[in-house]
Amino acid sequence: MRTALCCLLALVLLGCTNLYTNIVTITQIRYSAMNELGRLQRAGKISAETDAKIEKADQAYRAAAEVAEKALVAYKASGTGDDYLVALRAVKVAVSGILDILAPFLEAPANATYRTQLAKATKL
Repeated sequence: MRTALCCLLALVLLGCTNLYTNIVTITQIRYSAMNELGRLQRAGKISAETDAKIEKADQAYRAAAEVAEKALVAYKASGTGDDYLVALRAVKVAVSGILDILAPFLEAPANATYRTQLAKATKL
């Protein structure tokens, strides 16, 4: 009986962990990627050219996120979410651009984690 209770508790805790990891937002992924890029920059591993690419990719993200935010407000007001879904996909593409710049500086497992999180993210 005690073993069954322990197993049940373990399943519940694992379920909660999976729920938490599925609630990663696109903004959190971008934030983590930018922090990693900042760390690399402070370590002197980012060239001026790469820094310019990062700035351009982040500007694209900000523009796409602004459009998605406006589309979300419109969706809440009207009830039709097609524009929001299109805008959300554009934000994911913009974050993917940031991750593309970051990829050569990361080990494969870390890069895969970012990509997996981005694929699962469904909220701005």
